[in-house]
Amino acid sequence: MRKGLPTFSLVVCLGLVAPEPGIAQGSPVAIQDSELHHFEATPGAVYEIYVVLPEEYGDSQQTQFPVLYLTDASQFFGMVTQTYRMLRLGQEVPAMILVGVERRTPGTPWLVGRTVDLTPSVSPEGVAEIEQMYGLDVPSGGADTFLSVLIDEVIPWVEARYRTSEDRALAGYSLGGLFAAHTLLHATESFTDYLIGSPSLWWDDRLLFGQEEAYSRTNDDLRGRVFLSVGSEEPSGMVEDVERLASTLTGRGYASLELEHHVFDGETHMSGIPTSFSRGLRFVFQAR
Repeated sequence: MRKGLPTFSLVVCLGLVAPEPGIAQGSPVAIQDSELHHFEATPGAVYEIYVVLPEEYGDSQQTQFPVLYLTDASQFFGMVTQTYRMLRLGQEVPAMILVGVERRTPGTPWLVGRTVDLTPSVSPEGVAEIEQMYGLDVPSGGADTFLSVLIDEVIPWVEARYRTSEDRALAGYSLGGLFAAHTLLHATESFTDYLIGSPSLWWDDRLLFGQEEAYSRTNDDLRGRVFLSVGSEEPSGMVEDVERLASTLTGRGYASLELEHHVFDGETHMSGIPTSFSRGLRFVFQAR
């Protein structure tokens, strides 16, 4: 990671704070009407799969629903679920199935698992700063393995279990945004829509731009509805990279690509999270 560029490091702790004397400790708050599944993938990694079905799911045995797949589930799934429900209440998005996916290794911090799964290459420079910042041993470069797990195992499991349509969206933020952009270029038939929030395009000396260049040399089209965003108060390199990616993809003239990108005024890397998901959900699902 280049110096000065943020590594996303939100940590959610539920039920870990000792209650004050004399105050009864309640039960942990859970997401209403949600499911949690433990999924063992072929490479041996265990993932937690979070699922929320739309209220309309039980109204018909024939109706099929689009699916939003979300990385960093433990951090974002609750927020995205409630954002979706509020937008649905206002009829601003269609009914959909939400699926969050996250590696779960007992005793291993969330940051370690996400750095393995969401980065497309081994980057000693990027890992060194993360390790120095958090005091963790952080491997990297497992994005292609995670992508195979997602496409070959998780998605078939979801589609065998629930009534899904052919519309699949992939959403990610920060390193998750980098993973979504990587997926856009490497698994073009697997998802129809992409919500790419503040992607870490700085990773490995901006490796993704080389991947995009290589893709353009052998492909004359790129299919997908893509929402790309960044906050104006993020480090300038983040803003410039997103602007560069948007300009590059637009300049290719891909007939099947529908791209919208935003620089959210006054938003930082952290404050832009809910804005990115709210605006992104409305864009990628607006025609359904």
